Amino acid sequence: MNYAGGYIAIAGMAAVTLLLYDIFKPVNRRLSLLAASLAFVGLAFEALRLQPQGLNIALVFHGFYCLLIGYLIFKSTFLPRILGALAAFAGLGWLTYLSNSLVSHLSPYNLACGLLGDVSVFLWLLVKAVNVERWKEQARAAWERQ
Repeated sequence: MNYAGGYIAIAGMAAVTLLLYDIFKPVNRRLSLLAASLAFVGLAFEALRLQPQGLNIALVFHGFYCLLIGYLIFKSTFLPRILGALAAFAGLGWLTYLSNSLVSHLSPYNLACGLLGDVSVFLWLLVKAVNVERWKEQARAAWERQ
């Protein structure tokens, strides 16, 4: 049973990753693709439960993903910039998982940083969504640049 819940969560994160890729394509297609790629690599580590030397590599990849998403939010015109800062802050929290000793020294603050940023972005998207007019303007401008 425990494995089934984990795989359902991974499938949900994969769906969210695809949605965020699509939302942030107008901001920067390449960075949005890079962020999605990093997320999928992290999800693969999580699905295979690979943790070399006890490091949670999936969270490290999620940290890099959050940094990129934070940058994309900050550069977008359709979401508040504070969400970009919070997402980047989350990324820094998740990157502490590069070192077991760093994680143990910073716990639970690193977890709180990561969750604060992730939850803020997802709650905003669930409750307020994006500013559709501004998203369309940015998408139109991106299309014209091509």
